[in-house]
Amino acid sequence: PSARRGEKLATTAQTGRTGQLLRIAALTGGLVLCLAVAAVGHSIALGIYLAEGRNRAEATLALTLQALDGHLRRYEAVPTLLSELPEVRSATASRRDPASLMALNAWLARKAAQIDAAAVYVIVPDGTVIAASNHDRRDSFVGRNLSAFPYVSRALAGERGRFYGIVPPTGRRAYYFAAPVRDGLGGIAGVIAVSVGLD
Repeated sequence: PSARRGEKLATTAQTGRTGQLLRIAALTGGLVLCLAVAAVGHSIALGIYLAEGRNRAEATLALTLQALDGHLRRYEAVPTLLSELPEVRSATASRRDPASLMALNAWLARKAAQIDAAAVYVIVPDGTVIAASNHDRRDSFVGRNLSAFPYVSRALAGERGRFYGIVPPTGRRAYYFAAPVRDGLGGIAGVIAVSVGLD
């Protein structure tokens, strides 16, 4: 009987250890399974979150582009309209005396303020700015030769010009619109340009 009791105790101890090992294995397996499910769930949730963020960013970008396009369209026809005015036509007809140019600068400054433009300026056929709304500022366009800029060269060729660029020397972003100014015979007498700040 005592040998059987010893065998029974050994069997019970062995069974207890086996059960304990099985429980530990089951808990470990369950933990690994939970971690795997959590990792997959996290990956799915992250993908959904990033997709929603991308969709929101694309929608915001589309709205911003529409607003910017609408803002810039306000200015597209302005140079053509200004090119028909006698103040602009007479400025490009001949070289002006300093008093007339100062009066034109003041007139351009008023026009720029009315249309909320960064600058409005008159350019003669060689590309030189002879008058500008920003004439009294350190970054004035007066005296600069802008013939190398595509919006000016297009206007000097008789077309409307557009250009996005950085304003020298300030480094600010701007969009430029230009139109030819025609003389009484239909020839190109100069250019009127409008600069719209984008900062």
